[in-house]
Amino acid sequence: GLARTGTHAGSPQEPRAQTTAMTAPLLLLSLHACATAPPLLTRRHPGGVLEVRLNRPSKLNALSSEMVDGLREAVVAAREEGASGLLLTASGDRAFCAGGDIRQVAAMPPQQRRDFLRREYSLMIELFALRDSVPVVALADGLIFGAGAGLFMAAETRIASAPSSLAMPECALGIVPDVGATDYLRSCLEGGIGQWASLTGGRFSSDAMAAGGLCTHVYERRPLSGSAQLAASRLVSVLGMFAAPTKPSASPGSARSLRRATLPRRCRRRPAERPVEI
Repeated sequence: GLARTGTHAGSPQEPRAQTTAMTAPLLLLSLHACATAPPLLTRRHPGGVLEVRLNRPSKLNALSSEMVDGLREAVVAAREEGASGLLLTASGDRAFCAGGDIRQVAAMPPQQRRDFLRREYSLMIELFALRDSVPVVALADGLIFGAGAGLFMAAETRIASAPSSLAMPECALGIVPDVGATDYLRSCLEGGIGQWASLTGGRFSSDAMAAGGLCTHVYERRPLSGSAQLAASRLVSVLGMFAAPTKPSASPGSARSLRRATLPRRCRRRPAERPVEI
């Protein structure tokens, strides 16, 4: 309780004390809700679109073992239940997914680490194969790194916000690009750009992603009154707009356009096509 010494009924200090007393439990309840929030959220929208949202914004939506298993279950559900589309989104605006949860994996015994990587790689293959029967769309806002890049690139339609960037930062440590990166860095990027990224872990801006075919659409982020949930619901309502990728502003894999886009001080030009506002 709060002591209210030196006050009397009608005192201007009394309502303030009551407000403080009421706020403390609400704050504790809010913190508890954040701590117990599920790391993966699924929702089936009207029309049959299955949305799967990565929900660890404080951890940059890094993939945990639980999330990998949940994503694999969502892929099976989308295929077997006849979903009209699978939409991958993420909470927060700092990262779509910054990769695997390194701290969790490091704490595992060696056999569990190998099992985690096996399940993670299987997820990417299953998600890519799902495209043959169900449209798969990824909406990214922020960092698209490591295993997050694998998730993003497994989608058929890949939408990135203008501030987004994609990279395989583990390559800077001498780790061979995984989660499909050896394929898409080679097939999408020509002129030695893919090799450069594989050796350095270099980061691609949204300009470079569009120029190289790493994303199919770029949209300008604008203030919304309702955070990620509203953005995702708006995307679902206009999902038909992204059914067929638009013609990129530069030929995919054009070495000249990619070099221009990846040079640090020359990334200011947006694709000629007008960005989509969500």
